[in-house]
Parts: sequence; structure tokens; C-alpha cells
Amino acid sequence: MTEWVLINGWAMPDHLWHSVVERLSPQGTVHILSPDRHAGTLAEAASSILAQAPERANWLGWSLGGRLLMEAAVQAPERIALAVTLAASPSFVATANAPGMSPDVFDQFIDAMEQQPLPTLRRFAGMVAQSHPLGRTLLAMLRDYHLGLSSEELISLSRQLQWLADDCCQHWAEVRVPQRHYLGACDGLVPSQIAEVLNGAMAVVDVLPDQGHLLHWPDTAWLDLSGKSAHA
Repeated sequence: MTEWVLINGWAMPDHLWHSVVERLSPQGTVHILSPDRHAGTLAEAASSILAQAPERANWLGWSLGGRLLMEAAVQAPERIALAVTLAASPSFVATANAPGMSPDVFDQFIDAMEQQPLPTLRRFAGMVAQSHPLGRTLLAMLRDYHLGLSSEELISLSRQLQWLADDCCQHWAEVRVPQRHYLGACDGLVPSQIAEVLNGAMAVVDVLPDQGHLLHWPDTAWLDLSGKSAHA
């Protein structure tokens, strides 16, 4: 039996994994894990997930969850049999060598999250729902979820944005774990052009046409969950 670790995206409800869990459950045990909300850095957050994870498993991470997955692979590659990321980037903020969000826009987003968290989350939900065929349903779901967050959870989410700030391209390139990266061609948060950075000896990259940031809800028919590396 196969064990899977799932790591969610920033400010997203776990039930968005529902269809993935339904497909994986017959294979074995599925663990939906979250980082310690008090972790100060990306490395500390990934370490806190490793502390909860099985000794060895396939890992699947969406967006920030993919970044946490790859940081865990940097720290303990022997514990990750296969790394699968959805709409994740090693360079969420643009650099000279990688596409991403403008540094000024990112800084403004951090400031807005600190000052007006709920309107900022509403704006973010709109970006996640962009190009999604069930965009209105998704927006209503995310609105209800965000309205239910406690003040402590909102503060934690604001802190977690710093985990997206660093350029991790070199770290990802050095990971010696079989990888599969999925990107959406219409993603308004993670440009699909990051595929050029992700391609490598240990990685296979798929860019999905007409897909935005939320790739795995509600349909996952396109997603290879066999647990087998494309390099096997």
C-alpha cells in the first residue's frame, strides 16, 4: 500500500482535496498535513510537516504546498519517493531569471493582508477562481471559508506570505527526487513560463491548456496519481 502526503495552498480549505483523496484512498493512506502556523521561515514550516509525515511517501503539493514539498525534499530527500506539484513555483516573486509576480505588487499584497485581511483574501480568491469553469461556486465557497477564519489564523496567513518571498530555483534544481510539475496555461498567479526553469533531469513538466491556478477541483481525470515517476 502507498502512502501519500497532501499539502494545501495558501488560505485554502482542505476540502478542495476531496476528489484527489477519493482517487488515492484505494491505494493506501492519505495524510493532509499543514505546517506549524508559528513557523517563521519556509525551512521551519517544511520541517514541521516532515515531523508529521510518514517515514517515506509520495508527496503532492498545491501552490504554496508545492513550495513546502520541495523544501522538504531539500531537507530529507530520502523520505519522499515522488514529488508532485500543482501550480507551484520556485520563484513566486519575479527575478532576473524567472517569471513571477512583480516584487512591488507582492509587497503591496503583504501590506494589504496585514491591514485589511478579508478584502485582501477576497481579491486573492478572485485570482484563484480566474479561468475556472466553476468560478462563481468556487468564489462563494472561498468567501464562506475566509469569513470563518479566526483573528489568529488571519495573522498566521499574513506571516506565511513571507514563505513565498525567496528565490528557490537553485534549491529545486538540486533536489534528487523524481518530480512531476503541473502548471495551468491561464494561471494568473504562477506564470506557466516557469516551466523552462522547472525542466530538468529529475523533473517532468506538464502545462495544461485552459487551466488556471486551481487545477485539481473538482476534476482530476488528467492527473497522474499512479505514484510512478515519469523517469521510472
